[in-house]
Amino acid sequence: MYKKQSVRYLSICVFLFSAFYLPFKALAAGTNGADFLNIGIGARPIAMGGAYAGLADDVNSMYWNPAGLNNIKGRELSGNYIMWLEGISCGQLSYVQSREGKSTIGVGINYLTTGSIEQTEIDTNNSYVATGKTFSSQDMAVNVSMGKQIGEDTLGGISLKMIQSSIEAESANTYAADAGVLIDLINYDFPFMLGISVQNLGAGIKYMQDSESLPMSYRAGLSYIYLVDKSDDKVNFAFDISKAGSSDMTLHLGAEYLMGKTMALRAGYRKAGGSESLAGLSGGFGYKDVSGIGIDYAWVPYGDLGVTHRISITNRF
Repeated sequence: MYKKQSVRYLSICVFLFSAFYLPFKALAAGTNGADFLNIGIGARPIAMGGAYAGLADDVNSMYWNPAGLNNIKGRELSGNYIMWLEGISCGQLSYVQSREGKSTIGVGINYLTTGSIEQTEIDTNNSYVATGKTFSSQDMAVNVSMGKQIGEDTLGGISLKMIQSSIEAESANTYAADAGVLIDLINYDFPFMLGISVQNLGAGIKYMQDSESLPMSYRAGLSYIYLVDKSDDKVNFAFDISKAGSSDMTLHLGAEYLMGKTMALRAGYRKAGGSESLAGLSGGFGYKDVSGIGIDYAWVPYGDLGVTHRISITNRF
């Protein structure tokens, strides 16, 4: 009975995915607006190469797969800071609270700011010259999310977000949604978790007279937990495939070694077809004390573009 129920839920999700994806696919083929939505949230999943759709079990689920929010017991407050490329900085703050026997809800805000950028213009020789002026760009998204158990071995989740983007004196606003499912396949004699999520479903964002599509993305992933004999240690393995907008399919591999309940070592690999400079290894670590306060760090190289660093601080209470 439960197997049939989970298969039915999965079939519904595939149908809804197709219903949303096909109308927006054409829009996603061009230039995207609000591209900051593609920047991954959370040092833990980023250190694991972005392989998190099937592992989602903490506050980071709000970004990667909202179905995973229902794996949270209690409350989690998390802040993230990203030292991005070319002087760009990003940040995020999230709060999640479980409601026993019901659902888990969360709210979050993430932003990106470029600081001052030198303004240029094209002269009569078709060369770029500085005007002596500067401009800046800021982007922000506010999320409201919910995760709920919808079957014996199936979790579902949804996020609604308000997006604001501004460049110099121009600004634009829009709305979007994320959705996901997380299915425990153990009842099918397959010891993995399966996660599927779709992000940034929306009509687009309009700057003055120009309308741009949102960076819609979708991902599917599997995770496996290996328990180390005669210890409290365990290893999480994760594998994702994802596609964002008109970019190529990306492969994500990640592993996390948990030493008891305090320390974690993480490594990951991502492979973006046709973008060697944006593909490679990642790594990081995590520490959590007995009070529930934890810190996570991720190091991610981007080839010739440089290296990014992420720091997350989370309080579980």
